[in-house]
Amino acid sequence: MENENMLFVNILYKARKLAPLMQSPLMYYKFSSGGKEMKKLFSMFVAVAFALSMVGFTFAADNAAKPAAPAAEKKEADKKAGAEKKETDTKAGAEKKETDKKAAAEKKEAQKKAEAEKKEAQKKAAAEKKEADKKAAAEKKEADKKAAPAAPTTPAAPAEKK
Repeated sequence: MENENMLFVNILYKARKLAPLMQSPLMYYKFSSGGKEMKKLFSMFVAVAFALSMVGFTFAADNAAKPAAPAAEKKEADKKAGAEKKETDTKAGAEKKETDKKAAAEKKEAQKKAEAEKKEAQKKAAAEKKEADKKAAAEKKEADKKAAPAAPTTPAAPAEKK
């Protein structure tokens, strides 16, 4: 292969075409029809590519413009809904606070009532216990009186001795 390349270089050198060919290799290549046909094909290709790119830009711009209008309407609707929601939230919040206050007040009242009932029950239980203790003490005294015979208050006279 190397010999063939050297042969080709030798031929070009002898024909005095080696130097110009090394400067510009396309200089000596010519189309059979003179290049006008290739110019027409190339210009047609460029025109089609340009047209397709313009169509693509048109569709892209059209698609980008369509969502812009609904987005603005959606933002306005969201703002209105947000304002209504805030109003209902503030109303609901106020109502909730009122119900919470009422519930807390009722809970406190129920706790106070339960504490009062508890104290009253404790007092009643203490009173019943005292009463039961008094009865038990009275019964014990009566049982002691019955069990022990009556002792004379004066000492008996000494018995006489015989």
